[in-house]
Amino acid sequence: MSVKKKRFVCRADCKIQINEDEEATEAQIVDISRIGAKVKTESACPVGSEIEVVLPKKRVMFPNETVTIDSWSFVGKIMWSKGDYMGQEFKELMEQERMDQLISAS
Repeated sequence: MSVKKKRFVCRADCKIQINEDEEATEAQIVDISRIGAKVKTESACPVGSEIEVVLPKKRVMFPNETVTIDSWSFVGKIMWSKGDYMGQEFKELMEQERMDQLISAS
């Protein structure tokens, strides 16, 4: 298994934007890899749609410091959808630093 495909459990709260005309809705990233993510949401997400996942600005408390992570987002395509879950394939590989932020902050 390549490093890019290894999935990590993630419980990061986020918002999803399916198209620019609709309001962003609440969601949660369930797991993530460098090429995609599994997202839980109650919104209808048609397979093939482009989706933007937006992570809010967040303060993370560590034993010796507090880190503020600015809001950021990533874009991809919905590859599958089942019940409240969907799979997103990213347009570009996620940077390892961003993935580490998601995994450690959740």
